[in-house]
Amino acid sequence: MIISCSSLNSFYECPRSYLNKQLRLRTVEFDYFKYGKEGHKIVQEHISRKKLDDRLVDKLQYYFPIVEEKDYDERLKFEISFGEDKFIGFLDARNDEEKVFSDIKVSTTLWTLKKFLDLMQRKVYSLAYPGYSFIGISCKPDLSEVYSITIPYRHKDGENAREWILKGFRDIKTSDYEPIEKANCYRCVFRESCEKSKYE
Repeated sequence: MIISCSSLNSFYECPRSYLNKQLRLRTVEFDYFKYGKEGHKIVQEHISRKKLDDRLVDKLQYYFPIVEEKDYDERLKFEISFGEDKFIGFLDARNDEEKVFSDIKVSTTLWTLKKFLDLMQRKVYSLAYPGYSFIGISCKPDLSEVYSITIPYRHKDGENAREWILKGFRDIKTSDYEPIEKANCYRCVFRESCEKSKYE
């Protein structure tokens, strides 16, 4: 079995959503996906110094020679093996010389230090890149506000991620893929194609 961080998150939000993703059902493109992609591109071009943005010059002075330039950029892909199972993921940016990786969150509400600390995605990255520090970057879609934080490598984060992944493999393999009672169908990308959707 091969799973990713987004797939496992999807499974825990609603097992049916995970199944829908495997079945490749039709999805809805929310506006915030578009704004998020646009914001990601601008930030990534800036921190790679390929195209500096005046709005970010005084706010983001990090340098990442490797940034995502297309969906599922192979240069930023990682794999973690668990016996016959495999966990995969893709970073937003990486600097191997300085041993640091980054994740970018574009949102109308800026992320906080606590949200970055609790982010399982960050902990998974720590498992894939032991010894690397993390730089979380959060900005509003119009780049009017930016927040960034550096979190040093912590071994316990990787161990937490390992337990989460192993539990995920076990739970997926034994699941009946029924929606959870509190599933938020309105925010689900499969809300119009899912057989179990409560969206109207």
